[in-house]
Amino acid sequence: MLVPLALPDGLWARPLTPRDAATVTALVAAQELADVGGIGIEEADLVADWQHPGYDVTACSVGVFDGDRLVAYAELGGERAEAAVHPDHRGRGLGTALATWLQELARRHGRTTLRLAMPEGSPGWASGWTGRSGRCASPPGPRCRAAPCPRGTPCARRPRTSTPSAGR
Repeated sequence: MLVPLALPDGLWARPLTPRDAATVTALVAAQELADVGGIGIEEADLVADWQHPGYDVTACSVGVFDGDRLVAYAELGGERAEAAVHPDHRGRGLGTALATWLQELARRHGRTTLRLAMPEGSPGWASGWTGRSGRCASPPGPRCRAAPCPRGTPCARRPRTSTPSAGR
């Protein structure tokens, strides 16, 4: 299921694979450090999420690259979405492009709701996207509220079982 992603010149994208777990962890850690001053993500948690039965990381994720460096990513898992943009690449529209990509992917998987989790006070939080601390805002497209995950879709998976101290 190919979902278009509008990117600034010089950047390219591809689906992520399990081999990308360490790189995604480093990207999210850089974002967490910049946003909340600490790192909560652990690679083992990400790997466990990606290995959940029925979840297909290549069908439900995208990595954005500048050359061979991962600078942003997004993934859909059930009604919850995850995304990160490296602090050095903010202000180029990548967060907006990823949010639009996630909305379209959610629609294609029959979702009517979408929550994007992020640390309170982060640039994404300030823009109105959030699923953290009970605050929920809805840009056009899927509404941000709880809903069951459709069974049998490659992006269906259980909610994260760990709660990183910095939030994601």
